[in-house]
Amino acid sequence: MPLANDLAAIPGLIDAVENKGSIDDRKLLLEHALVFMSNLPPDNPIRQKGQGAVISMLYNDLPHPPASFIGDQYRFRAPDGGGNNIEEPDLGRAGTPYSRSVPQVHPLPLNELPDAGLLFDCLLKREKFEPHPAGLSSMFFAFATIVIHTIFRTNHKDVAINETSSYLDLSPLYGNSQKDQDEIRRWDGTGRLWDDVFSEDRLLLMPPAACTILVLFNRNHNFVARKLYLINEAGTFKDPDTLTEEQKRAQDHVLFNTARLINVGFFISVILGDYLRTGLGLIKEASDFALEPFMDVPQSSDTHLARGQGNSVSVEFNILYHWHSALSKTDEKWTQDIFHRIFGDKKPEDITIEEFTRKAYEATRTEEDKKKWTFGGLERQDGRFKDEDLARVLQDATAEAAGAFKARGTPAVLRVIEIMGIAASRRWGVCSLNEFRKFLGLKPYDSFTEWNPDPEIATAAMRLYKHPDNLELYVGLQAEQSKPAVDGSNLCCGFTIGRAILSDAICLTRGDRYLTTDWTANNLTSWGFDDASRDPTNPSFGGMIGKFADREDILKVIQDNVDFQTLYGKKIQTMAGDRSGFFLAFNKPEDHVLKQTIHETLISPSGTYFQDYFYNTTKAVLQELDFTLASHKQKCLDIVEVFSTVVARFVSEEIGGLSLKSQDNPNGTHTEHDIKSMIENIYSYVFVDTEAQHVFRLAKEAKASCESLLGEIKHSYQAANGLGSLLERISGLFYKRHEASYAFMRRLHKTGKQSEQIITAVLAAIVASFEYVPVLVKIVYFYLDPKNAEHYTRLVKLSTNNESYAPATIQGYVREALRLDPLFASTRRSVVKDITIGSSEFKSGSLVQLDTAHANLDKNAFPDPYQINPSRPANSYTLMGDGLHKCFGDDFVQSTMASALRAVFELKNIRRAPGQSGVLRGFKDPQDPTSEFCFLNSHSVITPFPTSLTLQYDV
Repeated sequence: MPLANDLAAIPGLIDAVENKGSIDDRKLLLEHALVFMSNLPPDNPIRQKGQGAVISMLYNDLPHPPASFIGDQYRFRAPDGGGNNIEEPDLGRAGTPYSRSVPQVHPLPLNELPDAGLLFDCLLKREKFEPHPAGLSSMFFAFATIVIHTIFRTNHKDVAINETSSYLDLSPLYGNSQKDQDEIRRWDGTGRLWDDVFSEDRLLLMPPAACTILVLFNRNHNFVARKLYLINEAGTFKDPDTLTEEQKRAQDHVLFNTARLINVGFFISVILGDYLRTGLGLIKEASDFALEPFMDVPQSSDTHLARGQGNSVSVEFNILYHWHSALSKTDEKWTQDIFHRIFGDKKPEDITIEEFTRKAYEATRTEEDKKKWTFGGLERQDGRFKDEDLARVLQDATAEAAGAFKARGTPAVLRVIEIMGIAASRRWGVCSLNEFRKFLGLKPYDSFTEWNPDPEIATAAMRLYKHPDNLELYVGLQAEQSKPAVDGSNLCCGFTIGRAILSDAICLTRGDRYLTTDWTANNLTSWGFDDASRDPTNPSFGGMIGKFADREDILKVIQDNVDFQTLYGKKIQTMAGDRSGFFLAFNKPEDHVLKQTIHETLISPSGTYFQDYFYNTTKAVLQELDFTLASHKQKCLDIVEVFSTVVARFVSEEIGGLSLKSQDNPNGTHTEHDIKSMIENIYSYVFVDTEAQHVFRLAKEAKASCESLLGEIKHSYQAANGLGSLLERISGLFYKRHEASYAFMRRLHKTGKQSEQIITAVLAAIVASFEYVPVLVKIVYFYLDPKNAEHYTRLVKLSTNNESYAPATIQGYVREALRLDPLFASTRRSVVKDITIGSSEFKSGSLVQLDTAHANLDKNAFPDPYQINPSRPANSYTLMGDGLHKCFGDDFVQSTMASALRAVFELKNIRRAPGQSGVLRGFKDPQDPTSEFCFLNSHSVITPFPTSLTLQYDV
């Protein structure tokens, strides 16, 4: 608009150009424009276009129709989900028909489609269980079960009707009608639900984790309602005992529905922040990124992407969520037991749809009072389930691997359910798979092998459907090739499912008025709005951790076992139970007594025996495990495997009397790899801060490994000392004896301590010993670094001569490597009571992080601290870690390590292998000086144990 002649309008024009969408109205641009137009003739085209532009701008300032209304009728969710779209209140309401997203244009005549049972047997029936490739647990799919049952509940008499709402309103907890809500509400003026109740009866026939999660949402609702009542932001809530019945119901109405808004909001935050991020693999990234469907998305200067306009789930997306192939082994067994309880010994292929519908309905109608419902064998105590029972269910589900999405992945027991799904999809007249893919903007499949490259699956589908265009949506989705486990794809479902569920997630959330235009602090209260909103900056840990870096103060803390205790005690108790003797926590006086006992019976009598043992064993294993290159001029070896084998033999032959398989002992119980795996399980669980998603599984593995090793140590202890039953003593004659470990066991027996305590202490010593592996590997790697070439040359020279000073100097090199490149850069302690160390005050219950890596660079203790100097006094090295050094003592550990290193550096021209094979493949946070150098093991679990490092040497 040519306003340049009006000089007063120029500042406003400039501001409008520079700050589009945030105009400074103090510059009066609109007013100048109106005056300018008023001075133009009525038929002037500029005046007419200008008026149109202004009217369009002003009209579009407001939503049409209004996005929201005032009053409880619009503030709170209706029990049946109605009214989400104010103009179309029945959109998405429970009890209304499913919608259709894609018309079926390509004909799929029912009389020409393959038999549903035959389809199941050929393409869907599980042949063998295959764990989920990304490691998703049964717990993930238990939560998915709640999400799916929130929006889908098909009426079996009229499959066109969806009996639940089309919104993620947590209907499995709250129900789909006022009657459902009345059955679970107290109506006592507090807004609370009855303890541990929920509305969804279908979940009672499913594995118990889903019901357990619903119980937690029930408890969260009651927590929120109680909090709302106590905070009482508006000052309107009163003691229910002082209210009339009418007033009590009115107060309960507000508290219940406000708590429901907040609880559903929390449910959505879990879906977006945990469930969806896990499915996309975003939890593995160091990023707070998540899809935010609620954000304002401008599409032009005056229009925005619609939101809060309601939703209606479609039959195509109902089919999308039949994820039966993800059923874990344990959940499959659970389902088989349920079917056996309902149908007796009837085979899955003999159960009809009519029989299933009738008997499943009867099975969920055994108890009308929802306050008495039970599941998973759990029993109520005063109306509530025991916390430990719920925790056990969740722990088991988290530890249990889910199944992989795949053709022939659905358990046979679910045959009738899959047939019902296929039958319903045909009655709905849904589109074909290719039509659905076109609808999503995806390339249709031209061949069955493109759909699923497995020739057996593709051939079976081709025989049944003849052409890819005939492939039904239900079967096509379930048996489609799955996505690989890559960044951005952690769910590893079929390609079409993976794309479609993202669209569904966005539509379900962005279309919900209560999550968008009515997601306000006024509706949820200020506290509730904050409680239910996802905080992307929230740290992984809730506690405050103080950081300690001063060397002298760290020494005081580490040496003070009364006021500062390690964090290992609880983990040890979880793993080993009430057994005493696992002394590595070093929190109790008896821990130190047992450590001293081990030292006096194993190390003190040994002289230089163990130094020779480590040298000779390492040398022998190096020869056993090397392999020759084609030129026959060089050999290679995996130094991780070498040291793992050396230490496995050490703990088996010299400490625990463990039975190793070998050519001389083919009947042995374990290989060196078995021993390594079991001890790694225990060590990682006790000493390593494992990622939360792996903790339950690792705890289970550690406990099993602990039980196995304790049993074998007990056998050796009894055999060495002539204990146990006659049968046990006779059976012991058939096992190869390790005389060194038996002698050690006899010395332990003579101490007079309880046998259980001794056996557990031996296991503790074995676990501590395996710290040798990562430490020795890191030391070798450290001195093979080209920047340490000078010291490498000297180490080689020291290792190949017999000078008396050589062992001591090599020990100096061990200490320097441990100081400059420690296995653990820090350690933590729990404060037992209020205490002051130096200038720092610590409160009881707080955590202290001890930056030992920084302390080992203290120039007062180590002049020129960044330089390698093997001649430094040995007594300067006082911060060598909690495990190995504390258990066996610095002198023993460093001298035996030096002996093992000597065997390695004797090899001619020992060096790292070329390329990635010669690189220690781990990771460390460069921005966190206290972070540890870690590795990913074969289970993709973070561990301090390296996995492989190839070295070369000349023949």
